[in-house]
Amino acid sequence: MDAGKKILLDLFTSSLRFVVPVYQRRYSWGEAQCRQLWADIVTAGRHPDRTHFIGSIVWMQEGGIGPDGVSRCLLIDGQQRLTSVTLLLIALAEYAREHPENLRFSADMLIDRGYLVDKYATGEGRYKLTLSDDDRDVLQRLCDHAVDPN
Repeated sequence: MDAGKKILLDLFTSSLRFVVPVYQRRYSWGEAQCRQLWADIVTAGRHPDRTHFIGSIVWMQEGGIGPDGVSRCLLIDGQQRLTSVTLLLIALAEYAREHPENLRFSADMLIDRGYLVDKYATGEGRYKLTLSDDDRDVLQRLCDHAVDPN
């Protein structure tokens, strides 16, 4: 096991693709957990010179790097956190499209940096996070809409 601190958004811009195994529970975070995550993100943003622990994320690489350059990883712990961050990025992309004058970033920047999907890939490997069961379809549709709202 290789433990270490990571920058959260770096997990989304790397060649890693996180897949939630079928034995994991469905996404279930409520308002209290999301508010705590948001408070952690705001704290980290206010103090970029310091590190801030927002929880653990544990994954197991499934084989090596595929022919598409992607490393598929089974997400063992941190599904709720990564799903919530993904939903936040989707919401930021939507907000950026509707209010571009208020921000220092754009929806296109979020898409081009690959936080939600690899826009050059197809199929399941396109998504940075693949949930299990019904949650998979919902999250993929939300990501697809964030990339192309038309």
